Order: sequence, then structure tokens, then C-alpha cells
Amino acid sequence: MRAIARCAASALLALSCVAPAGAGESLGTFAAQWDNDSFLSADDLHYTNGLGLAWLWAPDREPAAFARLAEALPWVVAGAQRRVGLAVGQSMFTPENLRSSDLILDDQPYAGWLYVGLAALSYRERAQGPVAGDLESFEIILGVVGPAAFAGDVQTAVHEFKEITRPRGWDHQLDNEPGLMLAYNRQWRFCAGLGEVDCRTDESGAASIDWIPYLGGTLGNVYTYLAAGATLRLGEGLRRDFNHARIRPGLPVWSWGTPADGFNWHVFASAEGRLVGRNIFLDGNTFRNSHSVSKRSLVGDFEIGFTVSWDFILPISVTYRHLVRTPEFYGQRGIDNIDSLSIAVSF
Repeated sequence: MRAIARCAASALLALSCVAPAGAGESLGTFAAQWDNDSFLSADDLHYTNGLGLAWLWAPDREPAAFARLAEALPWVVAGAQRRVGLAVGQSMFTPENLRSSDLILDDQPYAGWLYVGLAALSYRERAQGPVAGDLESFEIILGVVGPAAFAGDVQTAVHEFKEITRPRGWDHQLDNEPGLMLAYNRQWRFCAGLGEVDCRTDESGAASIDWIPYLGGTLGNVYTYLAAGATLRLGEGLRRDFNHARIRPGLPVWSWGTPADGFNWHVFASAEGRLVGRNIFLDGNTFRNSHSVSKRSLVGDFEIGFTVSWDFILPISVTYRHLVRTPEFYGQRGIDNIDSLSIAVSF
């Protein structure tokens, strides 16, 4: 377990040190994302915090071993550009009552999740037909659930620094368990120009609208689910930024593209439904008895947000989103509200 934690920490350090190696060539995109349930309120419960860093190489710029792995995958989208990325992150989960040191049987177990992820993406633009573009992704995520994820240490230190409620129940968190997941996602982009805009070719300077339905799922001992949803976007420069990274249950979800030239913006709304077979943060440890609650098999997410991007010195995009999640377990009191801030810089 400690070896997995050290591996994740080393990957986090490596990603934070990524820097351009040459002038005039696109190397890739570095992104940082922070999810939290208390941006706009005093809530601190369930999926309460997530931090992640990611590096997505530009097409044909990834290491040779990753390129061979991407080429070996069973792609549906043929004749497309490929990109490979690495991510590291930490997610934490708590019950609503942080003051109690007793085991709270009818609420979300305390749990931490520290992970590294490797993703391969394939994107194709279409010149004809109703679909303007396809985005397909495969991911493998490896990590650890339990004290070795250091979520309790991080939350306690942050709360003490901010002089707010000290969480007292981390002694009851899920036990250490290695986590392995495979994930797949397929998206289709439909678009329409506003006025004289050709939404298939325009990169910036004029507004357009697009509609992106998607299907996906994960398989593993941490999460196993099937998902379907769609995103509606309105703004400028949509072609270059195929989709924003959505808030998932503590997993990295990748976005294709880099900010378009000049200043661009868009607003978005999305909805997703999941059929959940396993959620370790509700079902408890896989191989031993632990605290658990009775999860709901159907969960829905509803999200709104906006993105702004510009290319002053380096192309940068900033995205803010607010998500409402339906109850995930029986006995849960009300919905969850989660906010997210992400920044992507292209080199």
C-alpha cells in the first residue's frame, strides 16, 4: 500500500515539473482541477474534496511505449488523432457529522482514494454527416483506498489551519485496499453555427452551439458503473475545445484540445445518469468487513458552468462548474452540491 502511495506522490511531482522542451512546437496540455462541496456553502460531506493534476501530450509527442500501447487498443474511431495522458489525484469522502468520534452507521463512510491514471484519447473531425466529431477514450486507473491515501491527514491539517471543525472520525475509515479500474467513454459532437458561422471549421471569433451525447462506464473494485449523458454548449471557439472535463465520482475525465486563438468563452449545461454496480466508498471494502451503507443503483448528475480561454503568453483556459448529484445511498438526507475549478495551460 505504501508503495502505491509513493508511486502516486512521485507521479504528482513529475507532472508538476513538466515544462516545454523546445520553441515553436506543441508539447501538450497541463491541467489542474479542484472539486469541493463548500465553495458556496458550509457543507463538508460525502464526496467532499478532490484534487488532481494531469498532463496530456500533443499528438505524436508522447513517449514511444505509450504510443505503442495506444495503437494496440481496439479503437472504434478510425483514422483519428491520438493523444496520451497521465494523471494523479486524491479524493476524500466523509459523513455529514465531522464532530463525532463514534462510528456513524447510517452515513457515508470515511474514505480516501489516491490514484494514478493513464489515458489514451482518439479524436476525429467529420467533414460530412450530422456528427461533426467523435472523441473516444480508454483509461486505466491504479491506486489505493484507505489510510495509505492520506486523506484523513490532509483534511485534518487543512481544517486545523483554517480553524474550522476538526474531523474526528477518521479512525473509522475504510481499510487499505489496492484499487484497479478500467474506464471507457465515447462522445459524439453535433453542432450548429449562429448566423454565417461554419461550426465545423470556425475556431474562434464567432458564436456557435453544440450538443455532445456520450456513453461510458468503468469496471473495477473501486467503481463499476454504466453512464449515459449529454452536454449542451454555447459560445466561441468550441471546435478546438471538444468538451470540458466533467465531475465524476472522483475520477479523471479527459478533455480533447487546446484553447483557440484569442479570447473565447462558452457556457454549458449537462446531465448524466449512472447505473451503479459497485461504489467502494458506499459498499465498503471488497475483501474484508467494513463500514458500509445501502447504495442506490441509479444516480443522476446535473451540471452548469462556464469556460473562458485566452492566448496571452501561453494558451490558458479556466473552467468553473456547479454540479447537483441525486442521493447515492438510502437514508441520505437531500442532494449533494459540488463545485469545481480547473485550469489548463498548453505548451
